[in-house]
Amino acid sequence: MHDFKKLRRLHPLLWALVFLCAVLLLGVVYFQLRHEVSAGLAPLDYYGAAPEFRLINQDEKEIRLENLKGVVWIVDFIFTRCQGPCPLLSARMAQLGEAVKVDKGIKLVSVTVDPEHDTPQVLKEYAKRFAANPQQWTFLTGSKDKIEAFMVKGMLQPIIRAPTEGLIHSTQLVLVDSQGQIRAFRDGTSPQTVAQLLTDIRSLKYEASQHGRKMK
Repeated sequence: MHDFKKLRRLHPLLWALVFLCAVLLLGVVYFQLRHEVSAGLAPLDYYGAAPEFRLINQDEKEIRLENLKGVVWIVDFIFTRCQGPCPLLSARMAQLGEAVKVDKGIKLVSVTVDPEHDTPQVLKEYAKRFAANPQQWTFLTGSKDKIEAFMVKGMLQPIIRAPTEGLIHSTQLVLVDSQGQIRAFRDGTSPQTVAQLLTDIRSLKYEASQHGRKMK
């Protein structure tokens, strides 16, 4: 009680100083939030953890989820005999790869939905069509069951194996953060997708810096 009375007798200028500091602190927080939103760095949603997987890349090496730990990665689903959207999806990935080619903390992953045909060698030849850097862009194949489990149950992307229409699959590019969390789905056929994903990546980097996390 005695201490409270002493506080009430503090000089009004001291109270004014405390109030001013509080206002300045709120101003800094407001400015940071406004800057984040104005720069297009609004926080991304969470859609669950990316699944564990074991698939084979174009160099016949086994790739697991742990190989992507600590990096941001973007995954799409294609097949090399595709006469539909797959070449466009791969072109989008190539554009994205060119935009982030100096950033070792960003990886691209393309998973075939036609593993019976798309062997590692076939995928390697397909990768050459898009000048894919194997250090940055990985093409994966494996058993049909493993791929569908990864795609449908894990990455939340649909696929239909229709007797007449053939393979009908998702055209989304899926963004996974450095903690292995699925954060965004972007339409791979849209001309705005590459720019949107680059903004998403900046948002994830900002988020990591705010939490004191280092990305590769």
